[in-house]
Order: sequence, then C-alpha cells, then structure tokens
Amino acid sequence: MTAKYVSQLCALLLALTSTQVRAGEVEVNTDASFLSNYVFRGISRSENDPTVQANVDFGWANGTYAGFFGSSMGGVDRPDFEAMAYAGYLMNRGVYDFNFQVQYDSFHSSSDSSGYVEFMTSASRDFGIAYTTFGVSYAPDNRDIGLGRSVYAFGSADVNVPMSGDVSLSLGLKMGYEDFEGGFNKWDWSAGVYAEKNDIELGLTYKDTNTSSLKGAGAGVFLSLKTFF
Repeated sequence: MTAKYVSQLCALLLALTSTQVRAGEVEVNTDASFLSNYVFRGISRSENDPTVQANVDFGWANGTYAGFFGSSMGGVDRPDFEAMAYAGYLMNRGVYDFNFQVQYDSFHSSSDSSGYVEFMTSASRDFGIAYTTFGVSYAPDNRDIGLGRSVYAFGSADVNVPMSGDVSLSLGLKMGYEDFEGGFNKWDWSAGVYAEKNDIELGLTYKDTNTSSLKGAGAGVFLSLKTFF
C-alpha cells in the first residue's frame, strides 16, 4: 500500500513540475533553518537535540504547488534524517483560503527506512491583525511513532505585532488534537514569538502536550533561526 501511494505522489509531482515549468509560471521559494529542538505536533523528533532543515517549494499561478523538505534528526533512538515530498492545491473563495495537500514523509538510517502518507485539508481567513487556520490531517497507514492510523485536527493563529522600522514581529499560536488507532489520543499546543529582518527570522517557541507516555512529549522551549532565499 505504501509503495502505491509513493508512486502516485511521485507521478503527481513529476506531472505538475513538467507541465508548469514549460508554461514558465513557476515561482520557487527556498529556506534553511537551524533549530535547537525539532518539534512536530508537540513531540520532539530529535530527542531534544539540535537539527538543520531545508525546504524548496514550487508554486504556480493556477494554485498548484509541490515541494521537498529535509531535516537531520539527532538523538540515539531516531533515524539519521527525514525526507518529505508534498503536492497540493490552493484556492480562494471570498474571504477564505483553502488548502488541499498530500505528502509522503520518510525516515532513513544506515540500517532501515520507513515512511507514511498523509492527507491534509485546511481553511484560513485573514482578520487583519491575525491570520487563522483550521484543518484536519489523515494518515491511513502509520506515523513515525508507530501507533497506526491517525487523525489530527488543528487550529492556529499568526498575529502581526505593529513595529516601526524594518523589523517585523509576529506571534504564533497553535493547538491540535490527535487520535490514533487503538484509542490513544493526545493534545498539543504551542506559542512562539518571531522576529524577521532582511530575510532572516529568529524564533522562540514554547510547546507542551497532555501526555507523558511518548518520548519527547514534555514541555519545553526551543530556538529557531531561518533564512529565506
């Protein structure tokens, strides 16, 4: 089943890229980051170790997009690195922005590799001072923590803080609820402050969950440094 999903996603990425590049409408955005802790949905994927990450995103005028993401992992019991391919479609209806995405997230070490497919849909609205998003993700097979099928519902708000000068300041708030196959579930939440100047962003984020049964699920604060190209 996983191989089927991977082949379909790769075919979609190839079709999007080849068709739109010929049309000359592609916009490419890239960024690279350093994080003191790699946190995903409240869980540390790096066992609280620092990581480096990179992302390249291709977008087209018709709303389709595709991209690739990579990250080191760190930790003793984690894979060496993560690689993700994704594709999706963005559209606007009135005051709402809708996003539909499919991704394949894979984890690799010298002795093993594994991965899972996830589907996501979300709706966003700009209220001026805050850009809010609500969405749901579904992984039919597995997550990297090995708890089977998962459904994740989430909401977030990005709040712009008025500033003078050429420094932009924002606050990021997020909360999510994840239900796994077999009855296990968890809440996670985070709050961060981010300052950006000359395509460099510095962030400080607090994260926590309501569970202690998963490694890396406790409360913590981490730093992030991102540069945009």
